Amino acid sequence: MNKLSYTVLLCLSIMFSGLSYAQKFKTEFKLREVAKDTVCVNMQTINSPYDDYLPFLIGKKDMLFTSNRKNTQEGQTLQYSEKVYWTREKKKNDWQKPKKNGYSWNSDNNTALIGIGDALYYFYRSYWKDNGEIFTAERDTKGKEPWQASNLKKMNYICTKYDENSITPSNGDSVFFVSNRNGNYDIFLQVGEAKASPVEILNTEYNENDVFFSFANQTLYFSSNRPGGIGGYDIYRAPIIDNTFSAPELLRDTMINSSSDDRDFRWYNDSLMYLSSNRLMGLGGFDIYNIRVKSRNVYDTIITEIPIIVDTIKDLKGELYAKLKELGLFPFRGEVQVGAYRYIPSLDDFLTKFPCIKTQNIRMDKIIVDDSITVHKYIVDTLYTDVDKAVNKQIEIEAMRCLPDEVFSDMPFIGMLDKDKNRYAIFWKKDEFHTKKVFYIFKNGKQIWKTRLF
Repeated sequence: MNKLSYTVLLCLSIMFSGLSYAQKFKTEFKLREVAKDTVCVNMQTINSPYDDYLPFLIGKKDMLFTSNRKNTQEGQTLQYSEKVYWTREKKKNDWQKPKKNGYSWNSDNNTALIGIGDALYYFYRSYWKDNGEIFTAERDTKGKEPWQASNLKKMNYICTKYDENSITPSNGDSVFFVSNRNGNYDIFLQVGEAKASPVEILNTEYNENDVFFSFANQTLYFSSNRPGGIGGYDIYRAPIIDNTFSAPELLRDTMINSSSDDRDFRWYNDSLMYLSSNRLMGLGGFDIYNIRVKSRNVYDTIITEIPIIVDTIKDLKGELYAKLKELGLFPFRGEVQVGAYRYIPSLDDFLTKFPCIKTQNIRMDKIIVDDSITVHKYIVDTLYTDVDKAVNKQIEIEAMRCLPDEVFSDMPFIGMLDKDKNRYAIFWKKDEFHTKKVFYIFKNGKQIWKTRLF
């Protein structure tokens, strides 16, 4: 069980709510405050087993992004070739199948969309590793589709024999861009067609990349692999105050920065952001994540009786038991974990934040992840040898409704190990597309199965 709890810190893609079985329990509660929850969702309907990155939201429903997934062009199959894709949100967190649009963009070379302005798209084309150039295309504001634009034009006054690979428009006729012309990747400021200059307050001897300027809050966001972060590449922000940059600061929200590489951060407002990351539990390589911030109610006390589970999940349990036997997880030995946090360092703090759990016998285990990150996991202090009892305990704690309840993050789950020390987790949540309660099984942080009773 050494690293099982760490999986709940990572973003997953499936939303859930409410209970779909018969139950009897009563609650007594007092509204104490309104808190903010950060929810990070893997955009599974657009991600692939390859790298998906550089998301740009256009309006409220359209998105352009870049991927090196397999694709075809002029009858040939291309693999690991960067192309630009377009998708549209049909309903919340459900996007159309991405399409590769604009042949003038997606030539035989690697092409990535690296920036968007009011009038221009900015593209990156590389002909060999770490040697690319920046091009612009005038946006067709009257076009039927958001990706329509003119032919590409090279930015001769920015491009050099080195690699320029990220750009964002700023105030007036200024742009920030990234180049390795000084030996490592640094952020430069270009005003008009004047000579570019490095922004010293932002740069280090390490790499700075993935620039994105927010006009709304006059802040530049970028990624860097400098020391002092949480993972490899992390997201930083640098506000402009009185026409001067403040020193960059690391974004501390663990839903944004993780122990993996986190890049391509997009801030659209205080409650809507995107990024790309190669964190665990993704579909493969870099995935695009949607980050939303919402309010939730926090309660002082919740008194809960054990819910009575009836035959509505009997057949689902039958499917679950059969799969557990197939995986060699019988005789069954599992524990119910109710949360794992970096910044809730004691059992007293955990019980204060989630007072409904005070009725449970909880212990805290402290583990070290990636040789440096301390994670505190909170577990019902019982080893279950009966699947029914473990599932009922998991559902009982869910029914208390004082834990986060939007994604597979910090939620109750049943953890197990097989004879080869593989880590398994059972979740019981609403299916994303069918609004039915189903069981999910994860192995070593990746989903391998879910019930299919429809």
